[in-house]
Formats: sequence, C-alpha cells, structure tokens
Amino acid sequence: MDDLDKFAAILGRLLFKIFRLYFDFLERLSKAIDPDYRRPKFLDLLVNAAGIERQNVTIDERIRKIDSARENLQDAISAIDELRVQADTNKRDLTDALKRIEDAEYQKQVIGEELNALKQVAETDTAAFRRIVGLPTKADVWRERLLGFGSGVLASTIASIIFFAAIKIFHVS
Repeated sequence: MDDLDKFAAILGRLLFKIFRLYFDFLERLSKAIDPDYRRPKFLDLLVNAAGIERQNVTIDERIRKIDSARENLQDAISAIDELRVQADTNKRDLTDALKRIEDAEYQKQVIGEELNALKQVAETDTAAFRRIVGLPTKADVWRERLLGFGSGVLASTIASIIFFAAIKIFHVS
C-alpha cells in the first residue's frame, strides 16, 4: 500500500503539472488575444476549491527551498556590500575630482591675473625702453610714412613741372 501511495502522489503531481501547463497556456493565449484579459474571480475560487493550486511539498523540499533562499539572500547581501564599497570608492573619487577641478579653476584664475599683470608690465617696459632708446612709436612711424608719401608726391609734381618747362624751352628754340 505504501508503494501505491507513492505512485498516487507522483501521478497526482504529474497530472497537476500537466493541467497547470495546459491552463497556463490557455491563459497566455487569452492574454495574447486580449491584453486586458483577467481570470474571473469565480474561476479562482473554483481552482482553489478543487485543490488544483495546492502542491504536496514535503518538509525536506521546504528546507531545501529555505536553504536555497538563504544562500541567495547571502549572495544578494554580499553583492549589496560590494556595491556599497564601490559606491563609496566612486564617491571619494568624485569628491577628489571635484576638488582637483576647483583647484585647477582657482589656479587658472590666479595665472590669468598674473598674465594680465605681466602684459601690463611688458607694455610699460616696452614703452619706457622705446622712449629711452629713442625708438619711434606707432604714431611716429605713421607720421613719417605720411610725410614721406606727401613729400614724394610733391617732389614728383615739381619734377614734372621742371620737365615740361625744359621741353618747352628747348623745343621752342
């Protein structure tokens, strides 16, 4: 009788799984046809009343599932701890990077101010050196260029007048 009970239990589980697969297939098919499909409440009551939802789970199976869940939980906790360590490392790295950026921006500002001061000193030194040595300024250079151009035009005009006068004098006689 003991073997018969085991056979009945195995057959019951097998039939349960087959019916479960069949009804799951029908529900998936219904949901594929109509995405808003919901199993009616009375069908849930009927399934529960018929005992289809129940499974014969032994104590050993439950203990195995609990042990498996415990291992999974420990793995998850370990993964969370690793993520926490990584997050702390990333946070420190980010803080360091932000501090370096802030320092670099400050250094850029300081160097910019020093560069402007050096440019002013260079311009002042250049102007003073030009005055001491007697080098012409840009205005002096342009003034000399304009005077040279003007005197060139005037000299060319005078030369043209003398040339035409000479032609008239020597050509008339």
